[in-house]
Amino acid sequence: MEKKLESWTVSELKELINLVHFPEYQREPNLWGRIEKQRLIDSMVREFDVASLYFYQHEDDVIDCVDGRQRIGAIMEFLGKRPESNDNWFPFVVLNEIEEDGGGEFWDLRGKNMKEIQQESSTGNSSAKAFVDRIEGYQLAVVNLSGGRGEGSEFNLQFTRLNLGTIINSGEKLNAMIGQLRDECYEEGRLGSHSFLAGTGMPTRRYAREHVAAQIVAQFFPWRRAGAYARHGTMI
Repeated sequence: MEKKLESWTVSELKELINLVHFPEYQREPNLWGRIEKQRLIDSMVREFDVASLYFYQHEDDVIDCVDGRQRIGAIMEFLGKRPESNDNWFPFVVLNEIEEDGGGEFWDLRGKNMKEIQQESSTGNSSAKAFVDRIEGYQLAVVNLSGGRGEGSEFNLQFTRLNLGTIINSGEKLNAMIGQLRDECYEEGRLGSHSFLAGTGMPTRRYAREHVAAQIVAQFFPWRRAGAYARHGTMI
């Protein structure tokens, strides 16, 4: 099987979308909720890298999507190109899991959908125009496959292999954050390395001890205030 690395703009993907087919081994088209879709668009607006799209190019120009259905669906819905979806034209929001985001380049556009932003762009709104250019010109990493055993179980196998990655856990998420709780639990000599946790035999892999320390801290305050532990859903 031959592999070619390419870069497609969102505008180019939009032009070719009718040639893209989604084989049976692909996951259901609507597994992502709105928050995952909005997080993808926010990442693109921030010019972050997103995961590559994998396509198989047939000789008749038909394109099979080997991996990337959820990302493609989210982009097309944001652009209003999936009228059959209940989430077509979903709005843009500013998202930040690390710290509170109180501004930013496109803060004034939050809550608006792409149609509304395009309309504002056409009337001379410079922020809206920059947003439209950012989305339509965003460079998507594409792996184009061709030739070889490009049928049936071989693609099913490749799709499975592409989705073998380990999902980031809560301890790793907290380690990536900024703030007093993270510092208190993760810095050397702080709660995460307390002798009590070391004595439990708990593994150090993937910040297991630091995460438990954060859970203990999170439970300390409701216990002190109300004499009861917080429900699990309110914990970190």
